[in-house]
Amino acid sequence: MEEIRIPISSYFDIIAARQQGRAMAEQAGFKGTDLTVVYAVISEMARTIAESAVPGEIAIWIPQEKGKVGIVIIARTYIAKKTQELFFVHQLRQYMDEFKVSYEPGETIVTMKKWVDVWTEKSA
Repeated sequence: MEEIRIPISSYFDIIAARQQGRAMAEQAGFKGTDLTVVYAVISEMARTIAESAVPGEIAIWIPQEKGKVGIVIIARTYIAKKTQELFFVHQLRQYMDEFKVSYEPGETIVTMKKWVDVWTEKSA
């Protein structure tokens, strides 16, 4: 599936990111609690960007690797250093299967990945 990118600069953008992210998570096969987790993580990342008063974006796509399907969420903001605003982001780590924060010149990038758990999801 193709990557989508949602520019984030206001609270209206948070709604768009949540809706598009949830639709993609459902297409990937997430259900029940895992679907709620993906929705909440996207919502929190978009909210953090919107509240920072610095523009950013959320990119989402569905990877398929080694017979697994999941969702990748990349939150990019143009805050170029470790700040208090992004401190809470590390708390989201516990909900995702893969998590990485990188600070590059002129931007901060948070990359998260969650895989569909076929055993749990079949019973949901």
